[in-house]
Amino acid sequence: MNTQYCKETLNFAMEYPDITIALTVLISFIPAAGCILQALPLHGYKLDEKMHGKILEELKERRAEAHAENK
Repeated sequence: MNTQYCKETLNFAMEYPDITIALTVLISFIPAAGCILQALPLHGYKLDEKMHGKILEELKERRAEAHAENK
């Protein structure tokens, strides 16, 4: 690995700590918060066996209706 490149990168991080912190936040903390926020709606979604069966029956009915209309 090019040692000059490593030294320049470290120098940038030391010379511009505000930019380094901002980039760290942009590429780590903000995406992590987004992932957590995306998972929150799923927490309240209750899908048990009864509801799953009901959904499957509705899908079968819709497929049968769509198949009958296409003939």
